[in-house]
Parts: sequence; structure tokens; C-alpha cells
Amino acid sequence: MAGMGTTQRTIAERLGISRSLVSRALNGSAEAIRAKPATVARIRREARRLAYRPSVAALALRGGTTRTIVVLVKDFADPFFGLMLAELDRLARRSGLSLVMRGLERGPGTPGGPALLDRYRPDGLLLVGSDFLPGEAARCLKDGVPVVRLGTDRGMNGVPQVAMDERAGLARLAAYLRRLGHARIGYLADTHARSRRREAALREALDGLGAEPAPAVGRRVWSDPAEARRLVAAAGAPSAWIAFDDLAAIRCLRVWRAAGIDVPGRISIAGVDDIPAAALVTPALTTLRQPVQALVRAAFRLLRATEPAAAGERFGPVLVARASCARREGTVAEQDTEVA
Repeated sequence: MAGMGTTQRTIAERLGISRSLVSRALNGSAEAIRAKPATVARIRREARRLAYRPSVAALALRGGTTRTIVVLVKDFADPFFGLMLAELDRLARRSGLSLVMRGLERGPGTPGGPALLDRYRPDGLLLVGSDFLPGEAARCLKDGVPVVRLGTDRGMNGVPQVAMDERAGLARLAAYLRRLGHARIGYLADTHARSRRREAALREALDGLGAEPAPAVGRRVWSDPAEARRLVAAAGAPSAWIAFDDLAAIRCLRVWRAAGIDVPGRISIAGVDDIPAAALVTPALTTLRQPVQALVRAAFRLLRATEPAAAGERFGPVLVARASCARREGTVAEQDTEVA
């Protein structure tokens, strides 16, 4: 009688103790009634031996904690989110919590909105990604369920946000490129809010360095070799470019190589995020490494806090200098170097 068939009553009967004591030992409240540590340890050992799993439905019906966190992910296809979810899963397992993950695109029969919350009665809601506002967040806030965002969204008041400090990171990256002798630094943009925020941060950084404002390329230059050649050949063109994320930078690298443009001999390029592929492309990509472990740990801590700080937390990224950026005269920068 193990696994799904094992209940707290089963454990109580096998050990000859009360079910209420079993319940307290398994939910961490046995110390409040001064239960003997040896008894609590014996209960937990028996629960592990029988592969006991708490019934979320029963916990919800009793109005108790379900030890479940719902995680809404903006885009499962984004390689950066995989790093975050792996760390989140590790923390949840270590804390004895269950994760229910959902993407924004829900297929037929997939519970979403109120149905998702009613089914799982979560103890918290974690939003992974920037600039999306699901109905589940408003419902949780109304019901007093903690909500935390791993990312940025200016339209959600009262929700703690844990994110990379983009201003500090892009200022560091711009200063690094200036030290390499690049007087003009361009920006490879997209239409998304994240790209616009990073563009504004870069322009502010360049202004602080006394440099010219970053020219933004609104078109997807990484999909058009002719546009890529024109961009580099234009009079007064920047000698270094910062893409709004690593994927855009890697795609641009591919297009420039196809167009016969030497990187970093003729032009330097950098990205943001440090996804796994950034170190594998040729030349390896200079980028800003998001402190994934620190970000996820902070979000997890805020989600479980009794009174989380409304403003959340910001963490500075690490500048990783690789071969895609060179000195203006052509000397390649240090590879795989973390620049403080």
C-alpha cells in the first residue's frame, strides 16, 4: 500500500499514533505542539518509505496550504527561460513544493484563468517573463495569494519584480566597447517592449559617456543580407553594435558572415542574456550574463515571504568579453573573460 494509495491515516495506523500528529509532522507544524523530534523523524521516514504524496484536492477543500506554486511562462521557446525554470525546479524540490507550469498559449482543455487557480489552489503565482499581464495575476492579488514576477512590467502595481538591472549592465557594456576604441555604437532593435527599454538604457549610458546617441535599426537586419551589408557600408556607420538580445546578435552574426563581413575584424557585435549558444557560435559572443541563480532565488524568497517588498529586487549582470568584439584597430579582446 504505497504511492497514490498511501494517506496520512495509513501512516498513523501503521505507527500506532494519531492522524493529527502525522499531519503536523508532514506539514512542518509538529514543533508547535512540542512533538518529540524522534517521533517526527519516524513519521517522515515512514512517509518516504511508503512514497506518500499529499492530496492537493483534499488540502484545498480543508482550506489548508497546498504547497503548490503555479508558474506562468511567457514563452517556452525562449532559451533563456530554460535556465530559470531548471533553477526554480531545483529550489522547489528542495523545499518540498510542487510546481504547475503553464504557457500563455493554452490548448483545448488546458485549465487557464480562474479554472487553473480553482483546480490547484496555489500558495503563490510566479510570472516568468516581462510585459505580459495574465488574468490569473489579478485573481491571485484579489484573493490574497502572493504574486511575483521574474522580469519587468511597468503596468503591474503591487507585484514584486525581480530582474536584471539593464541600465547598469548596458552602461558597463557601452563603456567596455568605448575602451576598445569604438566611438560610435549602434543598436539592433526589435518592436517589443523589452527592446525599447534596453534601447533607452543604452542611449542613457552613451549620453553619460559623452558619446553619440545609439542609432537604432528597427528592421530585422539579421534576416536580410543586403540590409546587413548596407548597414556596415553606410557613411559614418558604427563600428560596434549591441543587439537587444543574444538570439538577435547570433542571427546577425550569421547574416554578416554570409555577406562576407568580417566579425570582429570589420565590425564588433554584442548581445544580452548569455544564453548557452552565445559561447558556442563563431566568433563567441560578447554579452551580459544574467545572474540566473540570484534572480530565481530572490523571486522564490519573495514568493514565500509573509510580506514581500512591493518593489522587488534588481541584480547587476556580469559582462562576459568574448571574441565577437575587438579593439578598433583589430586586436581581439580577451575571450571568455568576466569583466567586473
